Amino acid sequence: MLLQAWMTTRRALSHGGTWTGLVWTIGFGVVLVACLVAAGAHSLLTTMVHPQIGRATPYAAAGHPFTGLIVIYLVLLGIGPFFIAGLYGLYGAAVQDHPIVWRTFWTMGKKLYGRGWGLYLYILIYVAVLGIILAILAGLLHGVGAVLTLLAVIASLPWILRMTGGLFVDQYTWGRSFKSSFRRSHYWSLLASMLLSVLAYGIILALALLVLHLLGLIGVVLYFALELVLGVAGPVWFFALYAATRDA
Repeated sequence: MLLQAWMTTRRALSHGGTWTGLVWTIGFGVVLVACLVAAGAHSLLTTMVHPQIGRATPYAAAGHPFTGLIVIYLVLLGIGPFFIAGLYGLYGAAVQDHPIVWRTFWTMGKKLYGRGWGLYLYILIYVAVLGIILAILAGLLHGVGAVLTLLAVIASLPWILRMTGGLFVDQYTWGRSFKSSFRRSHYWSLLASMLLSVLAYGIILALALLVLHLLGLIGVVLYFALELVLGVAGPVWFFALYAATRDA
């Protein structure tokens, strides 16, 4: 399974069109920053970029952080589903070995817009159920309940990936994706693969932080470049894992 996922990831990343997702991600970030600036939320923006400066500037004390938060929520609700649909649809198409061009993002954004909202709904349900479980277990078992909730989150990782993959790789309906996410076949192998992937990401990130500390400004540039690359390779890899367990 890992070999098949690796080959799928290599093939997907070898297409230049897959990396257009990086450009669209940067563009979304620019739009978000522009909305914050337009809303006059300079203090929140400054604090996000540099917390010490954000606290030190006179304007920060008189800023409007709540305005900035409202703007963020409105942007995420307004164009967030389109962005998710476009980006995940693009990566899903790459994993399926479909042709990827610049307009693929827009095509997928329009085609899968409803599935972007569907993912929002799934996350809302997931968080609500998790909150109920935490409240019950914490009330009954206190600290042990929190540990059990964390284990439940880890155990649910394959469900989350299968739901997302169903929506944006296979482009299933919400109901079909939800139902197929609970398939028992290859559950443990998928869970183990995801945990290994998270561990590998942690090791890479730790090494990158070490390089950042040793090389100064050059390290900062290399670190952010690595984050950008992983921002594309990561979702493609997880979608490839989904495809590998689906086809196995």
